[in-house]
Amino acid sequence: MRRRALHLPRVPLPAQDENPYRPRRPFGEVAVGTVPTPEAEYLARYICLLRLPFAGNKHVKIRPSYHERIREITRVIGRGDVTITAYVDKVLKAHLDDNRETIERLFEEREAVASRQPKAEER
Repeated sequence: MRRRALHLPRVPLPAQDENPYRPRRPFGEVAVGTVPTPEAEYLARYICLLRLPFAGNKHVKIRPSYHERIREITRVIGRGDVTITAYVDKVLKAHLDDNRETIERLFEEREAVASRQPKAEER
């Protein structure tokens, strides 16, 4: 039985002079040589728009309370320039990037265990 590897896509970083995370309106800039505040880091990571088209879309269910909270975040913090889809996409991308090694390790471990167990028809 051939094992599948989990391949999470890596998004290439933009060139130094190119910044795809440009907001439509400025969110405030950090002076060169200063340490960005947690607020500035949050805005840069989740709110500023990444202008890349989606290859497709899927519908997922989320709790109504989460939807309401995300809607308020995008409306107030994102000043209405960030869609719920764009925000959720960036949050998921950040989660997958931050936890890449752990996710791949768990996937490989569980895939190995599953490949050693007999299938239902073999029992």
